[in-house]
Amino acid sequence: MTIVALLFVALIPCKAQFGGQYTAFFNGDNITLELKEKGQSLTGTMKDSQQNYAIKAEKNGQGFEGTAVDDKLGITFMITATASAQGIDMDFDVDYEGSRTDAFLVNFVKEGKEKNTDIEGGKKNKKPIDKRIVGQWKHESFYSSGYGSDGMSGSNTQYLAFNEDGTMTDMGNQASISGSNYSGNSGKGSGNGTVSNVWYYTQGNQIIVYTMVNGAEQEMPMGTYYIEDGKLLITQANGEKLLLQRVQ
Repeated sequence: MTIVALLFVALIPCKAQFGGQYTAFFNGDNITLELKEKGQSLTGTMKDSQQNYAIKAEKNGQGFEGTAVDDKLGITFMITATASAQGIDMDFDVDYEGSRTDAFLVNFVKEGKEKNTDIEGGKKNKKPIDKRIVGQWKHESFYSSGYGSDGMSGSNTQYLAFNEDGTMTDMGNQASISGSNYSGNSGKGSGNGTVSNVWYYTQGNQIIVYTMVNGAEQEMPMGTYYIEDGKLLITQANGEKLLLQRVQ
């Protein structure tokens, strides 16, 4: 899941419908995703220029969880997807001997929707913002599992911006994965741009995100924050911590 998604996932309605056609650009390649729904179950196919993945999943409120099986390398990714303003953010993890590690994330746009880089309705933020937060940040994660010919390692760097006007921008990510007989990496994509209909502000030592639903604000605390030496540590209500490094 992207950092931006973590900021506002609880504000997205729970009854999302996921069936349909999606597109994305990741690792220098165009990706298509087709999903079909039957009750709480989802099946589908994800394709890029080289590989196909068979998708099987179960809905869980704001998204779905399941597997994506690569038809060439035989690798099984554990997937966790959440609804976004434009479509689906799908997180791919590797499960090795019961240990689940983050591999990469793909932001899909549903057919018929456009990436919106403008503030919906012309809303302007008038809430307080700690100026130290404003700017571009990155979050890095690393993982490894197994040994020898069964070993796998990778990294993922996600980029986002807290903007001065209270908007947030998904600036893409870089990912790499390698094993004994395969490797892959991606350049930094452009991301999904400024997140539509979602804003943030600070109150005390908390970052709070909010959206407009039927003309009324809905907000939730994202977590407490601490800034020192170009690093931003966010502690969410569930205790999970995100460490960001300033890019500019």
